[in-house]
Amino acid sequence: MEHLVEITVFLASISAILLVSGLIIVKTNFPLSSKSAESDQKITFWFQGRELKHSTDAAHNMLRDLKLADGLTDLLTFFEHRFPGATSLADGNDGINELGSSWKQDQAILRITKKREDLQIELVDSATASNIYTLRRAKHELEMVQNVVENTPFPVWQIAESGNVMMSNAAFRELGSDLGKQLIHFATSNNIHVKRVKFEVEKNKPPHWFDINKFSLPKSSVQYALDVTEIVRAQQAQKNFVQTLTKTFATLSIGLAIFDRNRQLMLFNPALIDLTTLPADFLSARPNLLTVFDKLRDNQIMPEPKNYATWREKLAIVVAAATEGTYTEIWNLPTGATFRISGRPHPDGALAFLFEDITAEVSMSRRFTAELELHRELLNNLDGAIAIFSISGELYHQNEAHAHLWGGLSTDPENRSTIQDASKLWQSRSKPTGLWGEIRDFVNQIDEREGWREDIIYENEQRISVQIVPLMGQHTAVCFTY
Repeated sequence: MEHLVEITVFLASISAILLVSGLIIVKTNFPLSSKSAESDQKITFWFQGRELKHSTDAAHNMLRDLKLADGLTDLLTFFEHRFPGATSLADGNDGINELGSSWKQDQAILRITKKREDLQIELVDSATASNIYTLRRAKHELEMVQNVVENTPFPVWQIAESGNVMMSNAAFRELGSDLGKQLIHFATSNNIHVKRVKFEVEKNKPPHWFDINKFSLPKSSVQYALDVTEIVRAQQAQKNFVQTLTKTFATLSIGLAIFDRNRQLMLFNPALIDLTTLPADFLSARPNLLTVFDKLRDNQIMPEPKNYATWREKLAIVVAAATEGTYTEIWNLPTGATFRISGRPHPDGALAFLFEDITAEVSMSRRFTAELELHRELLNNLDGAIAIFSISGELYHQNEAHAHLWGGLSTDPENRSTIQDASKLWQSRSKPTGLWGEIRDFVNQIDEREGWREDIIYENEQRISVQIVPLMGQHTAVCFTY
C-alpha cells in the first residue's frame, strides 16, 4: 500500500510539472480511481461504456439543477461548449486528458481519464464552474423569455409601484401613445384579473376592444391586452342578425317551429300559436317534438289517425323525411281548414317545420276547377267545333265537336299540339286556301287584334264557316260552323 501511495504522488507531481510547462494534454495509462477516493464536493462522473455508473453528490446535483440527461453523449455535448474536443478525447485512446476552458476568465479544467471501457470525467474548480454554468443558463433562459415577450403579437407591459413603465414589448409600443396611456391608466386604476374594455381611439371611428389581464409581482405588476375587436364585431353582427331574423319570424304568416338536435323546441313564432292554438306557455317550456305533435293531434290540428300506434309510426316517417329535406304534406283538418306542412333540416342537426294555412288557396283552386269544368261542358254542348290556342301557340282546349271534325290533335299537358300541328291538319283535310297561314300569324300576334270570318271547303266538298276570335289573355279561338 505504501508503494501505491508513492506512485500516485509521483504521477501527480509529474502532471503538475507538465502543466506548468504549458502542456495542456498529458497521456498516461493508469487504473481509474474509485468513488471512495473522490470527495463528494468534486464534480466527477464514472462511466462504463456509455452508461453512468457512479457520480459524486456535486455531479448529481449539477445534472439535476441544469436538467441534463445522465447519458455520456448528452453530457459531452454539454461540455463541448466550454471544453471543445471533450467528445474526441472521450472516444480516443486510453490515458489522462485535461482540457482548459475556452471561456474568458474561466480557470476550470475538464479531466478525462479512460481505460478500456471505463471512463472518468472530472470538472476541476467545481464551485466556479457550477456558478458559471448556472449563470450562463439563467442568462440564456432570460434572453429567450425576453425574446418571446418582445415578439408576442399582443401588448405586454410591466408597471412599478410608482406607476412607471418598467418594460413593454413591440406590440405595446405599436399601439401609439394615446391608446397605450389608456391601457396603462385602466390597468393601474382597477383591481382586475380579466376584463373586456372598450377604448375610443379616434373620433368618428369604430372603437377598439381589449381583454385586459393583470397579475401581481413583488413591487410591480404585469399586464397584457388581447385585441378582441374583431370578435366583438362578429358577436354584434351575429346579435343583429338574430334580432333581424327574430323580427322577420315574428311578422311571418307561416308558423315556424325549430327543434334542436335533441328534438327539443328551441324557436317558434307568433304565427305558430295563431295557426295551431297551442298555448304560448306550453311552447315556451321547450317540449320535445313528439309532445308537440301529440298536442296537435289532441287539438285536431292534424288528420285524425286510425290508432295511436299508426300515428307514432307515421310521425317517425315524417321526422325522417324532414331530416332529408323531402317532407311536404297537405293536412285536411277535421275543422275544414287545410294546412301545408313542410320539414327542412337545419345546421347542427336541427329540424324546422313550417305550418302554412292554404285553406283560401285550396278553396279558390276548387272554385276555379269547377268553373273550368262548367266552361268545358258548355263548349262541348255548342254546335260549332272550337279550338282555343295560347299566345305561345299551344292547343289550350278543344271541344268534342272539333275533335270529331278534325281529330289527330292533343290537349295533354305533357304533349300538347300546336297551331302549326293544327294548321297542317286543317290544310290536309280541306281545299287549298291561305287562311291557315293567316291564322298561324294571328295566334302569335301580340298587337291589338280584330277577328274575322271566312269560308273553307272541307274534304267532302262541304262548305264550312271559320271564325277567328281574339280572347282575353292573348288567347285565340278558332270556330268551325257547318
